[in-house]
Amino acid sequence: MMDLTEYRHSNEFPSEVWDKAKCPTQFRPRISRYASVADDACWTVRDDMVAAGGNESITRGVGCVDPVSGNAMAIWFPEALPERLYIGSYMIEFAFMHDDLADSAETSEEFDQSNQALIDSLELKSRDEKKNRKNLIMKSTQARFAVEALDTDEEVGTWLIEQWKNQFSVSSEQRDKEYTAIEDYLKFRIVDAGADIFLVMMRFVSDTTITRAEVESVKYISDLILHAQILWHDYASWQKEIDAFESGQAASLVNAVSILMKKHNVDAEGAKRLLWDETLEYERRYCEERDLFIQKNSPGPEFHRWFRLLELSTGGNAIWSFTSPRYHKDAPRPVRARKANGSTTSGNSTTQATHKTSNGSSKVNGNGVLNKVGTKRKLLTPDTSEPEEESDAPREKRVRIIGPPAEHGSSHSAKTNGDPHREVDEDSVTTEPYKYISSLPAKGARDQLLDALNTWYNVPDGAVTIIRRVVEIMHNVSLMLDDIQDNSPMRRGFPSTHVIFGEAQTINTSTFMYTKGLEAASRLSPKAFLTLIEELKQLHIGQAHDLHETYHCTPPSLPEYFKRIEQKTGGLFRMASKMMQAEASRNTSLNIDALMNILGRYYQIRDDYQDITGTSTGKSAHYGDLDQGTFTLPVMHALEDQEKKGSTELLSIFQARRNTSRMSADMKKLVLLRLEEAGSLKYTKDILTELHDELKQELAAVEEQAGSKNWILRLLLHKLKI
Repeated sequence: MMDLTEYRHSNEFPSEVWDKAKCPTQFRPRISRYASVADDACWTVRDDMVAAGGNESITRGVGCVDPVSGNAMAIWFPEALPERLYIGSYMIEFAFMHDDLADSAETSEEFDQSNQALIDSLELKSRDEKKNRKNLIMKSTQARFAVEALDTDEEVGTWLIEQWKNQFSVSSEQRDKEYTAIEDYLKFRIVDAGADIFLVMMRFVSDTTITRAEVESVKYISDLILHAQILWHDYASWQKEIDAFESGQAASLVNAVSILMKKHNVDAEGAKRLLWDETLEYERRYCEERDLFIQKNSPGPEFHRWFRLLELSTGGNAIWSFTSPRYHKDAPRPVRARKANGSTTSGNSTTQATHKTSNGSSKVNGNGVLNKVGTKRKLLTPDTSEPEEESDAPREKRVRIIGPPAEHGSSHSAKTNGDPHREVDEDSVTTEPYKYISSLPAKGARDQLLDALNTWYNVPDGAVTIIRRVVEIMHNVSLMLDDIQDNSPMRRGFPSTHVIFGEAQTINTSTFMYTKGLEAASRLSPKAFLTLIEELKQLHIGQAHDLHETYHCTPPSLPEYFKRIEQKTGGLFRMASKMMQAEASRNTSLNIDALMNILGRYYQIRDDYQDITGTSTGKSAHYGDLDQGTFTLPVMHALEDQEKKGSTELLSIFQARRNTSRMSADMKKLVLLRLEEAGSLKYTKDILTELHDELKQELAAVEEQAGSKNWILRLLLHKLKI
């Protein structure tokens, strides 16, 4: 097929390198004019990991940068836009680093958990895995490229992150399955090897306007050329992977060469010859299907350009896999070029290098994404300490609730009378209501916020563990009591705690857990402990006024409403931030009360809006704020509108609700009609937009004061945006 493509961002690939390689493809690569941008992104992500507290040994790994062929991203995606090439390169280099240390995992289970942690951090989910500095580094780095991708192109960026999560959701059990047919193997590898990520990455970074629907309409064609790329990767990486397997560095071998060896009873060289032919056959089939599609459909120019981009990536994949030091231990290693003033900058992709590769076996295929091999896997975990049970602060600085300090050298355990923090007897009867509410699905924003705050405050792992526990207890206890006070039968889509265990038992458990929370907080510094007490008082004052207004059906003024939010929702956020600040080892004077107040205001109004519009996740569709008689922002706006018109209809509806402790479906329809007539829903949505902008402005101001961007918090704000 004649090449009529307009090349806007690339140059011809050097003939001396291409001709020497003898790769099994007819498609000659090109190289981006912005290869140095890709290099810079790759070095930057490694610098970011180190700056965040990671072990500097991670900078010695080999990723995209190849001094022979050029940066992988520059030849996989030669027609990439420079600003998008930077984001994509940052993202793929992160994947390389994750994989470089994966082999240190002792079990497949451990690897699955680490992959799930990456997925959860993009979905605002909360799990029970250890929360420590190691995970925080990975989460913050991943949040950066997610935010930048979403800010650059929200539609395609969302698609890219969706595929990223799909690839990491492949379990070790799926990876360790033994395949006997290449066709079945490739169906698995199209996801596991990250070919789907590669495809969306090409759309994200490249100068093309092809739509998602158009890309997916020809995926049966693109899969054929991606199959060829996967097979060639297996060919090129075979020696490294078999060496890792035989040395015990990889617990299993996932490679098409081994499949063909078993199927045809041949040695490795014989299997590689067969694999070469299989690669060419898939490329032939691609060309056949491409031509047939063009002949039948006469597609527009963007389809022609898309096919050409696929072909350029195939040539780039072939040459990079052939020369990359990631797969070939004797290949030249990359090194960073230096500016005249001696500071490091992005190295030219052809610069000679001396860096050594890590001991981890290669898991990133020619498509630039994870190619997982073996069962020994682990999330990137630079050498930092594991979480401890108690704060790193000196013991004499911690608040003591009862008893004198333990004598030096005492042999009493934590469960004896000699320890002021001894465990009291407790059983399932006492704690089961709390365990129940803790088991219900949560939004995860609280956990993400604590991670975000820790990127600023660098709180010791032991103290973070305590603060996380305290905030969790106080939050869940408040929910248990709220549901009783609001007479709410549902929580997060399930029966409320008191509906199952009774009001008396739920109140008793709540009180008991308050003491457990205070007991845990007593292990922190006095400042952190007093912060907790002060914010708890504010929370209860705000709740008292809220309950008073609901009971007497007296709506608050807008200033009073916003004050309630600052006392309640804002108070929970301030509780977390001020306790973290009190235990901080960095940015100890960084006060973010204003940011937490705005976040609390946005979070609560967002919740009000989603409840009234029926878009809230985890809430009952049959019982909500209207049933409780809660005066939310859209309701207060409509009440104000009716008051100006001399009407008391809406207020009368709320007063009538008190007789039945809930609102009928017909009444709700009428309320929603009045809210729409008054423009209250639009008003609330506009307020949310303004608050989100205010949040971003305040965050930028705090980031400037802290000296670094908070990518986890930026991602959280993006996820919360309506």
